[in-house]
Amino acid sequence: MLSAETLHKLPRVLRRGRALLFGHGMRVQGAGNPRLAVFYMCVAATTFTLMVALVRLASEELPPQQIFFLRMLFGFFFLLPWALRHEGVVRRPRRPWLMFFRAALGVSAGLLYFFSLALLPLAQAVSLNFTVPLFTAIFALLFLGERFRWRRFWALVFGFFGVVVIAQPWGGEIVPEMALPVISAALFAGATILIKKMSAYDPPGKILFWHHCWGCLLIAPLALWVWQASISLTAWCALVFAAFFGTIGALAGTRAVRAAEVSFVMMFDYLRLPLTAFAAWLFFAESTEPATWAGAVMIFAATWYVVRRELIVRGRITSATPQGRH
Repeated sequence: MLSAETLHKLPRVLRRGRALLFGHGMRVQGAGNPRLAVFYMCVAATTFTLMVALVRLASEELPPQQIFFLRMLFGFFFLLPWALRHEGVVRRPRRPWLMFFRAALGVSAGLLYFFSLALLPLAQAVSLNFTVPLFTAIFALLFLGERFRWRRFWALVFGFFGVVVIAQPWGGEIVPEMALPVISAALFAGATILIKKMSAYDPPGKILFWHHCWGCLLIAPLALWVWQASISLTAWCALVFAAFFGTIGALAGTRAVRAAEVSFVMMFDYLRLPLTAFAAWLFFAESTEPATWAGAVMIFAATWYVVRRELIVRGRITSATPQGRH
């Protein structure tokens, strides 16, 4: 039983949670809060793992185009009440064409990813999609002017080899469908770079709301082309909760990108891998091979190293800054 004091504090906790995710009522310092970025990425990793499992469940009955459209549509309706309460969210974005281009990249990446979840084994599809941090680090260096750090680069490479160990491309036939999550990863990385650009003009909640608006319009023709009218109750529940968890994950990921450098933040996208392996075993009875856990250890080691180095670098910069001057 919850105490009266706990129930009294609950609304305040919920308001703080909304502020953390949607970006209203709280200010996040750009590229200077790695601990907060890690928190957001842990939330994103957990919720995206749940979304992937639910999408896989729905794909047993529905085509990927319809699943992705309904995921975007339900996500839009989840965001709409909040958006209407914050008048600035529904107003025209400061960079509308940048917002549209980001939506186009995100929709293309998401659709290819949903296809890979339907056509490939779950762990394999997710593993191959984990080239996102590598593409993101390269794009951040080229387009955002982020400082190139060799130690972070080798940690990313080490984490990528952990993904390769899990995917085990040498253990089976290479099929064309394996290209889907890799292409999706490159598009996701491009969308992440645009989020970093847009966060200077609009808050994370507004970026996500307009992404869903454009996304629904862009994917609707493809979904209607293959629309399946008969949907079971199980599929409906999977779609609704997939949209809910996907929306929370996207909000958390957007906040993480705003709180720290992109190449640092995307390193923690690797955390979804062991979580997905566990979900595949728990919900779909897919056995987890020893190589999967070996790769997961490599990924966690790389992640831990990047965190440690980032905090050390931030500490040196802070200690080198004269007191009283900001």
